[in-house]
Amino acid sequence: MKLLKIILFLLIGLALIGCNNQEIPDDEDDHDDDIIEPSLSIESTEYMIEEGEKLQLEVEILDTEETLGLIYVSDNNAVASVSTTGLVTANSVGYAKITIIISLYSDKRLDILVTVTEKTPEDILDAMQDFADILDELDQSIPSTTTADITMRTNRYGRAIEWTSSNEKVISKYGEVTRQYEDVDVTLTATLKYKHITEVFTRVVRVEKTQLRDLSNKKISFAYARATNIPAEHLRQIDYVNYSFASITTANTFYVTPYIASLVRQAHNEGTRVVAAIGGGSSEGSNPFKTMTLTKESRKTFIDSMMEAIDEYNLDGIDFDWEVPTAAERNNFSALVRETREAFDAYHRDLILTSAVSAGTWHIGQGYDVAELNKYLDYFHVMTYDLNNWPAEGATALTRHHSHLYRSNIAPSLSADEAIRAFKNAGASSEKLVIGVAAYGRAADVINPHEHGLNQIAYKTAQSLSFDSIYNLYYKNPEGSAYKLFWDDVAKAAWLYSDTLTVRNFISFDDERAIEAKVEYTYDNNLGGIMYWDYLNDQGGVILGFIDKYLNK
Repeated sequence: MKLLKIILFLLIGLALIGCNNQEIPDDEDDHDDDIIEPSLSIESTEYMIEEGEKLQLEVEILDTEETLGLIYVSDNNAVASVSTTGLVTANSVGYAKITIIISLYSDKRLDILVTVTEKTPEDILDAMQDFADILDELDQSIPSTTTADITMRTNRYGRAIEWTSSNEKVISKYGEVTRQYEDVDVTLTATLKYKHITEVFTRVVRVEKTQLRDLSNKKISFAYARATNIPAEHLRQIDYVNYSFASITTANTFYVTPYIASLVRQAHNEGTRVVAAIGGGSSEGSNPFKTMTLTKESRKTFIDSMMEAIDEYNLDGIDFDWEVPTAAERNNFSALVRETREAFDAYHRDLILTSAVSAGTWHIGQGYDVAELNKYLDYFHVMTYDLNNWPAEGATALTRHHSHLYRSNIAPSLSADEAIRAFKNAGASSEKLVIGVAAYGRAADVINPHEHGLNQIAYKTAQSLSFDSIYNLYYKNPEGSAYKLFWDDVAKAAWLYSDTLTVRNFISFDDERAIEAKVEYTYDNNLGGIMYWDYLNDQGGVILGFIDKYLNK
């Protein structure tokens, strides 16, 4: 029994040894080489084409060096058929599946969905082409940065273009640019629509901050203007436009026409500043000052509303034109000027504060506390014109100069020099005084032909005549004019006289020599500059040109 057990164990051991001595094959000997089969690649598996159009399928066979063919099959030939080369023909509206199969590899296939739509009508195709052209033009024409107005067409090729602006205060939907005191980014959007087609153009435009003219160390020019549209070439000759006039409402608030925004925009683009002049020579202009200045509360109401308008329209300051306060109103006017200055000082940018003041020396000390005003005003605009206060008729209705620099023996009336010296003596700083030029003449008919019409008894006195009219009467054709030009070298004043008309006519006005003399006086007496009334009388810019010529020579 024991012998049998021993023999059994020996047999089992031999069997185990035999198993361990067998060769173990490598893994790769267990499998055939991996087979890489080809695959298909195409740009898209979905296409949309119009009825009647053709589409070439561009298919690539990958992962093989074999030369293999492709089989194309459509499941709906009525909608889209396909040729043996993969050219799809759109036969009718609907859907078709195109199956692409690799020959010799029937399991390698790719399904393509083809959607056939109705043929686009000609008008839609035309619109699409027009829109593409318009978008290209807009891309070329709408700038990324600007300092000037932008041409934003509202119609092109008969296609309406609807514009919107993210900030209409800076760029209007018509392309009008109003520069601010900091750079501003504005998004402009143009929308084109036709039936179901919509295209949108968008551009962010940076409007660069306004760069106003540097006025340090120079004599300043001011032009009162009753116009809100002044040509750029004239704006470049002016430092300040005093828009005339803003007003005071019955509620003691400030009002100025919204059209001033256009003037500010034009002026700032040329580096020129704009001030709103309040009041004026008429009773309607000046009388509201009386009520508004009565109390601190009413003045605050006015000043608060004025500051809102300054902010809204980007105004550069205010000019008070109260003609003229009485002795009883003098302190109220001083309070208005002082409180306005306080509001200006609290504002976030520099503003100018000026006042038009009468040249009549009898007003100084009565209507104006000049020394007090001098503390707060930047400039006094001394209205050195209409100096000959002609009565309507009678022995004292004499023809005199109305805007002369000095008094002369042949025309002994109040002069600009006397008015300037009176303001200095009353406490005005020389550099704050601005002398006035008239852009208009004063005319009268005279009875006697002596002294070429000067210092003669007159009737129909103080007729007003714009310089544009004077230019046409004489300067346009001096040799053929009915008038002759005369000059008073003491007064530094010119006049025209005609005795060949049905009536003898006299016209006093500022000519080029008179303006040159006032500019020299400005430098000689260290005055602040020159102002004139007003641009509406000088739309040809002749007087303006004389001021610019001599003031900035």
